[in-house]
Amino acid sequence: MLDEKDEKILDELKKGSRDSTADISRRTGIPRVTVHERIRRMLAKGIIRRFTVLPDYKKLGLNTTAFVLVSYDPHAKMTQRELAEKISKMPAV
Repeated sequence: MLDEKDEKILDELKKGSRDSTADISRRTGIPRVTVHERIRRMLAKGIIRRFTVLPDYKKLGLNTTAFVLVSYDPHAKMTQRELAEKISKMPAV
């Protein structure tokens, strides 16, 4: 569904959704107009649902620790290690 350029742009937006298309273009090496058009297309397709802010809760004095139990299906298409790696890459984990 997404090609390499879309993935690069999306990764940059995850790091800083307020960054300009020019900044994203500079960091990815993708032309600014292409970055703008691909963001517009991902918005239209619903791939990007919204732009948001992720506060630094620690700096706000709102430290949080959570313990989560995850069930694993041994017949799944991925190994338990792959699942753990995927979870570890989720925001705020």
